[in-house]
Amino acid sequence: MRGSPGLAALGPLVVVPVLLAAGASCRGPLVFPCVDDTDCVRAGQQGGRCLRAAGVTTAYCAFDDGTCASGVRFDPTAGEGLSGSCGNTLVAVDGGPPEDLVPFGVPDATLPDLAPPPDLARAPLDWVSVSITGTDLGAVHGDGTGRVWVAGRGGLWHTPDRGLTWGPQPLPGNAGPIAGVWADATTVVVVGGSATLLRSLDHGATWSAPGVPGETGDLLAVWGADADHLFASGGGGTLLAGGPGAGGWRSLTSNAGGHALAGLWGSDARTAWAVGQAGTIVRTADGALWAAQASPVGIDLEGVWGAGPADVYAVGGEAAIVHSVGAGFVVARPASGDAAQALLGVWGSGPDDVYAVGTGGTVVHSGDRGATWQVDHLGAGRTLTAIWGSGPDDVWITGVAGTLYHGTR
Repeated sequence: MRGSPGLAALGPLVVVPVLLAAGASCRGPLVFPCVDDTDCVRAGQQGGRCLRAAGVTTAYCAFDDGTCASGVRFDPTAGEGLSGSCGNTLVAVDGGPPEDLVPFGVPDATLPDLAPPPDLARAPLDWVSVSITGTDLGAVHGDGTGRVWVAGRGGLWHTPDRGLTWGPQPLPGNAGPIAGVWADATTVVVVGGSATLLRSLDHGATWSAPGVPGETGDLLAVWGADADHLFASGGGGTLLAGGPGAGGWRSLTSNAGGHALAGLWGSDARTAWAVGQAGTIVRTADGALWAAQASPVGIDLEGVWGAGPADVYAVGGEAAIVHSVGAGFVVARPASGDAAQALLGVWGSGPDDVYAVGTGGTVVHSGDRGATWQVDHLGAGRTLTAIWGSGPDDVWITGVAGTLYHGTR
């Protein structure tokens, strides 16, 4: 524990709702089958799933709907009586055998083998090494406008211009080693050893210490939905919630069994995950009450990130990756069995562009929603500790001994 074939030649099928004047036509409603998830588009944004209902041979687009037991509702363009209905039993579009049928909403159900969309065939990132310090770096985050902060044992560094220039940012003298950093356009928050929790409202020029509950120990991670809705996690299962609009910082019961929580991520102000020692996974659905989640591994988990509330990854010891698509976590990349290997950070620009980094300069990437992972190694093989990006073409990785990489296209 550290501090498609077929219609592809015609291009993707885009579902476009067409409003007809009353009496303009006596035809029935338009019906559009799908080939894969890339066919499922609303308002110009991809986000649906191409699914078949039990006993139906044709696949149609379905979109997330929390009022359905299945978690999805078929689009009005679905045929065979499925238009606008909840699919209580769904099957992947790969034409699998009957045992692939999956009742959604059953906690122990086998996850559906959803056919991933084809890889976007992006060119690989061009990684450039950046030298700003010789001390270990363990955290990176930015505000999405070009400002990026990296942090570690030696303090905090900042670039205001997408990495063209860097400079150290002094912290109060009583600050411990920095383990986590979070930023948006107005606020920067850092956490670290000895209950260090600092906030800046001027991009790191000055800092204040909001104060934390007295029993707080080392803090290891911080994440926020915005500056008023933040979580921090740390040793002994520590979980804090706070922000100016929250009336300060308060301690939460993590139900982590006393295990240190090294990774933290959320999809909104109410929904978040923390991961840590011995495969610990805890989750909140209301921003206050946290509950332990079933974990498919017993090894330490170091980082967590998601493309959405039903698409979450955690990484950790022996280079393992676990993945949840809404029905619990399953192993997406088995543990290697080598205790010297570990993945320490995970981030993605979206569901089809997910990275994890770790020991030996390892970078693993999935372009197919976690179905397969490609392995690469950067530089001299130094341990890589954290990863963050503002998008698919602007990615930062930190590591030990001042290791810092910037990936662009």
